[in-house]
Parts: sequence; structure tokens; C-alpha cells
Amino acid sequence: MLVLVLAQSHRIYHTIPHYHTAGPRHGTDVPLPTYLPTYLSTCPPVHTILYGVTEYLLVILPYNTTRFPPANITTTTTTATTTSATATTMTSTANGTKTPLRIVVGSDNAGHAYKTALKEVLHKHAGVTQVLDVGVVDADDATAYPHLAVDACKKIKAGEADRALLVCGTGLGVAISANKVEGIRAVTAHDPYSVERSVLSNNAQVLCFGQRVIGLELAKKLVDEWVELRFDEASASAEKVAHISKYEEQFGEL
Repeated sequence: MLVLVLAQSHRIYHTIPHYHTAGPRHGTDVPLPTYLPTYLSTCPPVHTILYGVTEYLLVILPYNTTRFPPANITTTTTTATTTSATATTMTSTANGTKTPLRIVVGSDNAGHAYKTALKEVLHKHAGVTQVLDVGVVDADDATAYPHLAVDACKKIKAGEADRALLVCGTGLGVAISANKVEGIRAVTAHDPYSVERSVLSNNAQVLCFGQRVIGLELAKKLVDEWVELRFDEASASAEKVAHISKYEEQFGEL
């Protein structure tokens, strides 16, 4: 028997038993060995598939007690499963508490439905102290996405907000527009690892989604995790982010 593992950004979401002979190909989840994340890091995916609107990696693994785990993998390894947990505990204050965030949201009519739903997630999150909405007010409002993205990022630049969550059809247009505002680092990210690194590695203040690209439930989960993330000014990434700012200043003077 083989096990097909659906994984995204090194996180395992679902496993499906797959038999060589005729039989069920889709069934209940099978238990995941503790060493599986480590093994996945040594076993590249053989195929990528679309599961809903989210791309997952398809990894084929042997699943029997005589061949699993491989000799070079120990069952006590926990590094792969703890990395993300460690990263998400970074805080912004010396006493270990996180400063609540003021978040501005915005979308064009192609992202209005998601913006409305994600705004509710932010309102309920204990780590959010204020949610500002720059529009659009409804799906009939045809205001172009650059205006909404820039309006949202102006609030960050003015010190009225800490972060922005922007939605359009793909998440690309609002990101491009947001990055035209001096000092803004905006990214389009639709998976947990990219969202995590956008803050921890790049100190991006703006997260952009595409309503036509990502499933709503995944978007809600990502927003929930995103609010918990804080950039560490003492990290090795701080110097790299500073280089971005220097280039921005350099080309802004031309």
C-alpha cells in the first residue's frame, strides 16, 4: 500500500490510502507517524494538484512497517514540526506581550465579499484593537483597486494603522499598487509559509489576497495566523529589510 500525502508549505493537511490493486482510493485519514514531516523534507513531491483553489504537493510514500521509516530517519526527530510554532511566538515587546494591531482593510468589487468576511475575523481577534475600512462599500462600487490600496497604505504611512489587508481578484493588483506608497512592503500570499515569512523575514505590513484564487476558509485561517506574527528587529532579516529601504530612498531621489 502507498500513502498519498497532501502537503502545503511543509504542513501536512490530509492523507489518502492508495492501493496498488483495485479498491478504494479515497478514504479516511491514516495516522501520521511523528517522523513523517522529516521524511517529507527528503522526499520531493512527484506531482502537484489543485485541491479546490489551493495548490498542494502530492507525495507518494511507502506505508508498511518493514520499510517505514527509512533507516536514515529517526522517530524522535521533531525539528520539522516545531519550526513554525517557534517562529509564530516572536513578540514585539520585551516582556513577551504582543502589541495589539490596528488594521485597515480594502478591496475593489472583485474582492468585496472576502473583505467583508475577513473583516469579521479581524473584529473577533483579541490581537486586533481597531479595524478601519477604506472601501469599497458594496460589490456595485466600481472604484479601481489602485485607489483603495493606496488609500489603505496611506493610513499606515501616516501612523493611523499598523497593517493592511487588501483583496482584489488575484491579489496582485492591490499589491503592486500598495508598493507605490513609500515605506510600504506589500505581498500576495496564499499559503501559511509565505504569509509567515512575509512578516518574519520581510517585515511586510500589507497582506494581499485574491478572491478568485484562494478559498475563503483558508483565507480566514491565514488572517488569524497573520495577526499573531511579529517581526523581530534583532533578527538577521532586519539588515536585509533595511537594504530595501535604502534602495527605496536611493531611487526616490532620482
